[in-house]
Amino acid sequence: MCVFQEQKKYENEETASKTAWKKTILNNQHKLFQRLEPKLRDVSKIAGDITQSVSLSQGMERKKVIEQIRSMYKVDLSASRHWQELVQQLTHDRAVWHDPELYPSSWQLDPTEGPNRERRRLQRCYLTIPNKYILRDRQKPQETVIPPLSYLLEDRTHSSYSSTVKDKAASECIRVNRRCINVAPARETVGEILLGKTGMYFLEDKAADTVESISLNGETEAASFSWTYEEIKEVHKRWWQLRDNAVEIFLTNGRTLLLAFDNTKVRDDVYHNILANNLPNLLEYGNINALTHLWCTGQITNFEYLTHLNKHAGRSFNDLMQYPVFPFILRDYTSETLDLTEPTIYRTLSKPIAVQSKEKEDRYVNNYKYLEDEYCKGDREDDPMPPVQPYHYGSHYSNSGTVLHFLVRMPPFTKMFLAYQDQSFDIPDRTFHSMNTTWRLSSYESMTDVKELIPEFFYLPEFLVNREGFDFGVRQNGERVNHVNLPPWARNDSRLFILIHRQALESDHVSQTICHWIDLVFGYKQKGRAAVQAINVFHPATYFGMDVSAVEDPVQRRALETMIKTYGQTPRQLFQSAHVSRPGSRLLMEGELPAAMGLLVQFAFRETRESQKENAYPSPLPWIRGLKWGEYVGSPSASDPSVCFSQPHGERFGSLQALPTRAICGLSWKFCLMMIYSKEQGHKLCMGARQLSALYRKQMWCYHSLFHSFYKQHVGHIMVLQAKHN
Repeated sequence: MCVFQEQKKYENEETASKTAWKKTILNNQHKLFQRLEPKLRDVSKIAGDITQSVSLSQGMERKKVIEQIRSMYKVDLSASRHWQELVQQLTHDRAVWHDPELYPSSWQLDPTEGPNRERRRLQRCYLTIPNKYILRDRQKPQETVIPPLSYLLEDRTHSSYSSTVKDKAASECIRVNRRCINVAPARETVGEILLGKTGMYFLEDKAADTVESISLNGETEAASFSWTYEEIKEVHKRWWQLRDNAVEIFLTNGRTLLLAFDNTKVRDDVYHNILANNLPNLLEYGNINALTHLWCTGQITNFEYLTHLNKHAGRSFNDLMQYPVFPFILRDYTSETLDLTEPTIYRTLSKPIAVQSKEKEDRYVNNYKYLEDEYCKGDREDDPMPPVQPYHYGSHYSNSGTVLHFLVRMPPFTKMFLAYQDQSFDIPDRTFHSMNTTWRLSSYESMTDVKELIPEFFYLPEFLVNREGFDFGVRQNGERVNHVNLPPWARNDSRLFILIHRQALESDHVSQTICHWIDLVFGYKQKGRAAVQAINVFHPATYFGMDVSAVEDPVQRRALETMIKTYGQTPRQLFQSAHVSRPGSRLLMEGELPAAMGLLVQFAFRETRESQKENAYPSPLPWIRGLKWGEYVGSPSASDPSVCFSQPHGERFGSLQALPTRAICGLSWKFCLMMIYSKEQGHKLCMGARQLSALYRKQMWCYHSLFHSFYKQHVGHIMVLQAKHN
């Protein structure tokens, strides 16, 4: 017992000794740390100062290196752009170093819009379509054509402009930065829109796959680009994929941009921020009522009116699913002659294109009733898709397939069509090969083909010609698909067809009945009970308001998204009641002419006509009746012109150009007049003669002095002819 007590006593003493020892050690450590703490703080401060100094020095050196690299890159990019400009100026078909073997021989449609939103301009391009898609006798060597001086621009041609834009945006004070998609016919580029103090920038996330041809200088269209606020002419809210989330910007150079955002709120924020800037060239776009009044009073043509309606309805050349839509006008594509005053040659504009014959109406009405009964039955267990509201047509009169179908012969749409068709042309019998066949299929032969036309049918003859020699195959009847087969009355001339077709659009009959077609496409018959009665109801996936995000089932959501991207999109409804009709053609008199009209035009309208007599001269196109030739010197509808002004003024001029200032300039052969437009003064100012000469030599490589051409007098005279009115 005593032993255990002694052992316990020693253990307690040992524990107490250890505890005291540990406490002493801790106290000593604490005192030591207290003595060393000031020194530790000093060491830490010195180390921090050294680290900061080293980091600052490294940062300064790194900044200098980056600035040096950026400066070198800027110089490199600037040199690249200058070389490209020199290549374009010195190697075109009228330049001193033109090489036909290196110069591009193909043409593509330029996206620049002219008056009335017409895209007429063609630009040279290198056609990057393999030989297997081209007729054998038109094929070229498979070796890639190398543009002149391309070794100087190697690996930089596509990114040079985009890099320049990014570098420019980096030095700009950015006030708004939003994610968006740049929508173009060939691609959809994801990126950011930046609003700075002086302009706007779009920066792509990464280089996207393109289906466009290479332009003259060997450079594809840049994915990043910029523009100043002075270049903005119009800004409009737009739909994209049936959502109110896009904005379209029209620039003074004729280019347009369609930008789609995540939602309406972000779009509205960007829209208001754009308008909050100083936009000196912004135009106030008129309302629908004022536009309709101009049309009814004959101050704008049918084509101009339809173009404006398409613009108001959100139709855009940048989105193939919302491409501007124009009506089929004629039904006679088989006759040798054509009388534009005869109503029977025109389609029935009060009915949709698919029901131009009575028997087709019953089929579509029955189809609607059947789908209506199925919709009323509700969901079916054996069908995973929800019931669809009834409709007459399962396809649409305008979508990406329709646009590419018509423009398949016109680059860059040819390559878009190949991408759309899994790198192959369509079956020859389905390819756009005949106007008569297209009319028959759309109007009464096909239950699924309900195409209307596109604007190019009224101003662009080039898309009807297989200029590049594409191999579209051979039809079942043995006929090779090449140029579009035109009506006999067009005499196999695409330009003549377009001119006559445009005249048909402007005819008295169409002017009086086009209001019914407007009701169907842009007006009160677009949807609702009126659309049902007019046999004008399309698939629900073509109308605005379908909320795909509300569909929870992923299979159904993907199906709806595919429908929206392929079926087509109905335009925005512009009119809630019947559109007013327009009386027959009405010619503006002199007092109604705009003040900006040129001198020669003013001469033509100087005499007010009380009545118009029959033309005493034979028509240049005797097989076409009802053509309106207009008022100009030499017009078949006018009498012999009379000399109203004559003045000796030098040698024979190559051309006369009337200016809005009511002055006439005489130009030598192969000379053009260069002017600067002054918006404030409302007229054009002629540049100095020596400056004109320098510019002309730079552009055209002409070594004649424009100064002497303008001011040196020779024997000769200028005559202004005035057309006599009957």
